[in-house]
Amino acid sequence: MQQKIGVCRPPDESKPINPWGPFLKAQEKLAENTLQAEIQEYKPDLVFIVTGNDELNCIVDAVFVPKNRWEKGSAVGKPFWFLQSSRGRPPVLHTGHPGFKTAIERNAWIEKAKELLTSNPAS
Repeated sequence: MQQKIGVCRPPDESKPINPWGPFLKAQEKLAENTLQAEIQEYKPDLVFIVTGNDELNCIVDAVFVPKNRWEKGSAVGKPFWFLQSSRGRPPVLHTGHPGFKTAIERNAWIEKAKELLTSNPAS
């Protein structure tokens, strides 16, 4: 049985789903701490956050503060957000879930990721 942080699997569901409401609240601090620890441990060149659930933004906002530093980009008229690297933290790209997105939109995200990597090498 597969288990991971941020997933709630009802007994009658064959696929895991994102948590909501009380399930999210119960896992929120654990998810924040885990994300921070993974960034410190693995020192990625880029953090790429993919979620289609606005409720999960509370975790992202808590880890990458202040939240008003996010810059907004656009792919085929749909927004995505990014942070330049800062004080040893790698750049961050935050998009919607790629499922059901067009290739044009996904390619725009990839191009932004490449731009962030080349213009902001992590220290």
